[in-house]
Amino acid sequence: MFTRLSIILCIILMDTRPSPVYGQNSKSKAETQNSLGEGAAAALSIAERADREIFFEANIRPILVDKCVKCHNDQKTSGGLKLLSHQNILKGGDNGPAIVPGNSNKSLISLAIGRKSEEIAPMPPKESLAKNQIQDLNRWINDGAIWPDSVSKLISNSTQMKLEAGR
Repeated sequence: MFTRLSIILCIILMDTRPSPVYGQNSKSKAETQNSLGEGAAAALSIAERADREIFFEANIRPILVDKCVKCHNDQKTSGGLKLLSHQNILKGGDNGPAIVPGNSNKSLISLAIGRKSEEIAPMPPKESLAKNQIQDLNRWINDGAIWPDSVSKLISNSTQMKLEAGR
């Protein structure tokens, strides 16, 4: 009897199409689900996952570290929200989950950074993110909010102490 993992591995191994560079005509999560079906959609190709992890490290982590974790960390949780780990972001804060992977339109972070809601406070509160940063965060969410397995927390405790001392 096949296990879920063996089925996923078979699908990945049978997919001989070259993987495009992420962002250059790569399939969205919805397109992947439509072309492969629900069961296989959960299994991104190894190359696609790697591309999305690189995108996270190059574009998303810097935004979260530079613009978000000063107020949304282990010591300070504005709105009850911590943004230090994938689990924290999925759990969310006082208003619910911060992101809905695959749907930026339903993600509270998108509403906050886009300053599109009267119910959700605009974030960051003093100055908007740059247009390309907003686009990158929305793209990351729409593409499933891939968070590298090797990253348990965005910043270390020593970095957290430096942030606290710098206030």
